[in-house]
Amino acid sequence: MLLNYGHDSEVPAKSPGHGIHHAMFGVILKEKADQVGAKVYLRYGDNQPEVERGEFIHMLLIEDKGH
Repeated sequence: MLLNYGHDSEVPAKSPGHGIHHAMFGVILKEKADQVGAKVYLRYGDNQPEVERGEFIHMLLIEDKGH
């Protein structure tokens, strides 16, 4: 999964709509995914450089296989 959130990670969320699209949702989802071995790339705010979908697919299909 590619989870890519903008810079608005204000806590608490401003509204239910903001909450469901909030970076904290992605953080918790990634924690759960890591527990079961699912591959998740999480980017939010300034924590990592932005990744385009094509780059993400390349990371999964090529780099992750050691090629």
